[in-house]
Amino acid sequence: MNKRIRRLSITALLIAVLPLFCSCTDNDYFGNAPWNEIQEFNVPGQSGSTAIDTEANTVSLSVGNGVDRTDLVPSVFEISNFASVTPGKNEARDFSDPVEYVVRAENGSERTWTVTIGEVGENPQLQNSDFDLWYEASAGIISPIIYEEPGESEANTIWATANYGLTNYGSQPNTTPIDLEEANYAAKLVTVAAPAIVPIAAATLFTGEFNLNIINPGASAVFGTPFSSRPSGFRVNYAYVPGAALVEGEKDKCDVYVLLEKRDGSSVARVATGWFRSNTDTGTENWTPLSVTLKYGELSPSDPWYDYANIKAGQTWADPDEIPTHISVVFSSSALGDEYKGAIGSTLAVDDFELLYD
Repeated sequence: MNKRIRRLSITALLIAVLPLFCSCTDNDYFGNAPWNEIQEFNVPGQSGSTAIDTEANTVSLSVGNGVDRTDLVPSVFEISNFASVTPGKNEARDFSDPVEYVVRAENGSERTWTVTIGEVGENPQLQNSDFDLWYEASAGIISPIIYEEPGESEANTIWATANYGLTNYGSQPNTTPIDLEEANYAAKLVTVAAPAIVPIAAATLFTGEFNLNIINPGASAVFGTPFSSRPSGFRVNYAYVPGAALVEGEKDKCDVYVLLEKRDGSSVARVATGWFRSNTDTGTENWTPLSVTLKYGELSPSDPWYDYANIKAGQTWADPDEIPTHISVVFSSSALGDEYKGAIGSTLAVDDFELLYD
């Protein structure tokens, strides 16, 4: 697979004035607005992200095997400000064939969009889980820093990192691609000294989105992507070198984990857990195969991840036979990075992530 890189210009607001503009929208306009785009589109049972092509006026996504596409109502349907859409957002449609929507702007201009929903098959994999595709992004106003993010483009990826947050503070990204050989890439995650008031910044790579939250940086990572299958486990190749000791006799640890969840609005119920945490030094170039079984249902004290992998406040356990709605895949160079604990220099490399099925 060839690596494709596209430049993405992300203009970041100055931190000092950002709160003054947080209530504004991108579509402020005096007069009859000309915008007629589909901006977000998701359906129940979706697996993976939605690809929106604003040049071809197309929306493409997939649902899990067995999802009935003949009577679907979009769960998320966002269009341009001041626009209207026909058929309506809450109308059930038969998506076994492509469906057309007409988005009408406030000024009367119309665009016809074609929405295509396919099936992922019985044993789906996550897109770009070999980490071969990376695209260019940039952040910062005075001296923009160009960095790379995993995915085909910002509009077509399920993966995110904290690079945007670091580069907005003027630091270099700490999740970067590794060029292993022609058209074969991996991801490298390094814990670094934090650019702000916290002591360290662990590197993370995860399914989801990163939305910079200046007031509460720990809330910037939004984990999870739509997914509706039931894998038995996962496999990945990794290498890890912990940094200097946090406390005498201790080493930093890496985290590699998968959570399957059933989400309904703000309700989150854990369906399955698979977690790997280790301080073993494999060497920087010693790729080690790792296989982890997913456990469906509630964890017990006999589970090796029991102490740190349990549900958090406000969450519940789902019935172990439930079909999940989301999957969170998370890699971190410092397991306690969300608490700003770790060792500078801890380095985790990952490649060829794969979901396993019985």
